[in-house]
Amino acid sequence: MKRALLYKAIVLNLCIAVLMSCEKVKTQVAAENNSNTNIIGEWILEDYNYTGVSTSTILGQEIKTNYIGTGVDMDFMINFKENKEVHSSGNFNIKLTYTINGQTGTTTESAGDLIKQGFSGTWEVKGDSLYIVNFTGEKSASYIETLTENTLKTKIIDKRTRNIQGVQTEIYNNITMELTKK
Repeated sequence: MKRALLYKAIVLNLCIAVLMSCEKVKTQVAAENNSNTNIIGEWILEDYNYTGVSTSTILGQEIKTNYIGTGVDMDFMINFKENKEVHSSGNFNIKLTYTINGQTGTTTESAGDLIKQGFSGTWEVKGDSLYIVNFTGEKSASYIETLTENTLKTKIIDKRTRNIQGVQTEIYNNITMELTKK
C-alpha cells in the first residue's frame, strides 16, 4: 500500500514538474513568427501533450517511470497583456499513462489544481523564445514553433533533478502546447 501511495505521489509531482518548469529548445523559427504584438491577447488552450521519463532511487533500487500526458476536458485560457503581464484562468485535466517497473497505469489529474487555479506573472518574447516569470519569481522558457495572429505553438524541454518527498528524481519532459487566439 505504501509503495502504491509513493508511486501516486511521484506521478502527481511529475504533473507539477511538467507545468511549472521549462527550458528552451534550440531550433530556429522564421523572424515573422516572433512579433511581440502577435502574442498580445487571450489564448485558448487547444492541445497539450508531453512525454517523459523520471528516474528515482528508492531504498537502493532505481525506479524508472516512462509517461505520456495528454490534456483533456480543456477550458483553459492564457492572457498576454500589452503591459507584459500574463494571467491564466480555467482548468484542464491531464490524462497520464505511465509505466513503472513494467507495470502500466493511467490516472487523470486536474492541471488547475496543480497550478493553483491560475497563475500570474510577466512575459517576454526574445527571438524564438517565450519567457514567463511567475508571481514567485520562477522563470520558465519555451521555444516558439509558430506565432501568428491566431496560432501559438510552443515546445518545451524540461530537464532537472528534483527532490520529491525526500527522493532525488531525475526528470526529463518533452512538452508541446497549441493555443488559438480568442
